[in-house]
Amino acid sequence: SLQALYAAFEDSWRSEQGDVTGSLDPTQLVSYQLIQEWAVKRQVWIQSQSLTAPPSLRLLLLGTAGPGKTPTAKLAIARARRVIGSFHSVLTVAYSGVAAANLGDGARTVDSIFHTNTEHAMDDLMGEELDKLVGLLREVQLLVIDEVSTLGAAQFEIMSRRLEQVGKVLWRARHGHASPDSLNGFGGIGVVLI
Repeated sequence: SLQALYAAFEDSWRSEQGDVTGSLDPTQLVSYQLIQEWAVKRQVWIQSQSLTAPPSLRLLLLGTAGPGKTPTAKLAIARARRVIGSFHSVLTVAYSGVAAANLGDGARTVDSIFHTNTEHAMDDLMGEELDKLVGLLREVQLLVIDEVSTLGAAQFEIMSRRLEQVGKVLWRARHGHASPDSLNGFGGIGVVLI
């Protein structure tokens, strides 16, 4: 059953957790644990090939400069990648190249992935453009956006719409039929905003 798979997977990752969280304060630890619990549920959902809605994660990490948002995110990202079993399962983006570099591990700018600053950015992708984005995001289960306060509402909407398009293509490929009308935003993947 799905519950038995979840319990076995959770026991496994808890025993491997070790002391990497020792540097986190209590609030950071809660954020880390929320992401890890979601990753376990997501991996079980993937393995079960369930037709139910995927586990949802919408997390906002806020704080002034210097309290450890990025280090907390880095630890959680590494763990989520390990639990899900793929480096490409987590897409890390930021508004600027500097913030992307600070996130490290292949982080890119929002525009380099979603092309939010083009003349036709608000139009749905079709054909080769959509196929290219689907290929790029095929394995993504979690989107981490740093510097979210620098993104405009239009860019945020474009990212959600693009991911919704990708999610619907992948749903059809995985399940052999059309997806639900909505995958609950962002194509059904988890989202962490920093």
